[in-house]
Amino acid sequence: MKLFIDIGNSFIKIAYKNEILRYPTKVNYSLDSFLLLLPKNLKESKVQRILISSVVPSITSTIKEMAIKNWKIDPIMIEYPIKTGIKLMADNPKEVGSDLVCTAAYAASKTNEAIVVNIGTATTISHVKDKALQGTIICPGLQTSYNALTRMASKLNEITLKISNKNVGRSTEESISIGVLNGHAEMIRALVKKINVNNAIVFLSGGASVLIKELLPEYEYVNEVTIEGMKVIEKLNYEK
Repeated sequence: MKLFIDIGNSFIKIAYKNEILRYPTKVNYSLDSFLLLLPKNLKESKVQRILISSVVPSITSTIKEMAIKNWKIDPIMIEYPIKTGIKLMADNPKEVGSDLVCTAAYAASKTNEAIVVNIGTATTISHVKDKALQGTIICPGLQTSYNALTRMASKLNEITLKISNKNVGRSTEESISIGVLNGHAEMIRALVKKINVNNAIVFLSGGASVLIKELLPEYEYVNEVTIEGMKVIEKLNYEK
């Protein structure tokens, strides 16, 4: 069995077989406290290989030590010198997050050119072409924007966001929902249009994407694109 661990800003995800476990990202996890969260059958499973993608350095060492202690395996990090099959066109490739590398690897495994929209703590829009990550746009994520709005505007209470087919709202809840959900979808669509000059396929993923994917029906939804990209990288390095 193989484990794919995606350490994101909001959640730590552990994928194995057909399961994906999700735990809130907390900086105060200890090795033993995190182990206690894992189901017994997983802890007792025989694991062949563990890959980790992390954008939270403060937690990475704890998760690595947990894996070594429980499965006696030193995890493989998605970082240099592991082969990814992706050329990074960034001014400083060392700055490119492993999550972006994984999403690019997934896209490149499917087609020659694509746009990947990943809606998490940040919303990233990446252009992948000719097996290269051409560049990325990083925006505040949908939930991040909503949290900032309700925190900074004292009269706006938290609500349940609901998609509306109206252009303007007639209640606070409806108005916020249109601004946050429809607004985020339209921001994405406008930014994608600027870079997608060749009308390439657009992949949509990320935890918050389920809130607006019906507003972007022209995009192809991919569940957990970072983890899917890790699987592509694992095959590239270990399957002949």
